[in-house]
Amino acid sequence: EGGYGVVAACRTSSAELDALREPSQASLGTVCVREGVEVTDPAALRRLGASLEGRPLSLLVANAGVLTVERMDDEAWDYDRMLTTIDTNAMGPLMLARELRSALAAGSKCVLVSSLMGSLADNTSGGMYSYRMSKAAANMAFRSMAHDLKPAGIACGIVHPGFVRTDMTAPFGFPGG
Repeated sequence: EGGYGVVAACRTSSAELDALREPSQASLGTVCVREGVEVTDPAALRRLGASLEGRPLSLLVANAGVLTVERMDDEAWDYDRMLTTIDTNAMGPLMLARELRSALAAGSKCVLVSSLMGSLADNTSGGMYSYRMSKAAANMAFRSMAHDLKPAGIACGIVHPGFVRTDMTAPFGFPGG
């Protein structure tokens, strides 16, 4: 009747996320926003885990991501930015799940929001090297995690929602949602 409680972990909140905290939305369940969570910062992930205060998670959705575009013929590549993309998109979801492992019990589920760009078989356009590499690595991490957590009764899945217009895609000519 009251819906699920949601802990939304993010670097910074948004107007859309803040609107879910409004009392008029109470029938949807509680929404608790934890700002300042950078998935590449182990201390921030530990603080997030501690903030749960032992409460179990039914569903963990790893959705953090950054998008960079590199093409083979570009004059220069920003190596540090490429590593940040890989760190955020590949290591971030894995480290998030590992840090919150104690909140996952039998029946819990972990979901990685991935991208078709991480598919080895379906790369029909090339380019976007760090983004593609990061998503392929994240897919492999969650595939391995599925094997590791299965004995504990925790299911892991990878979803590809299709192209989604977001603030992340807007700088690349894909207007936000």
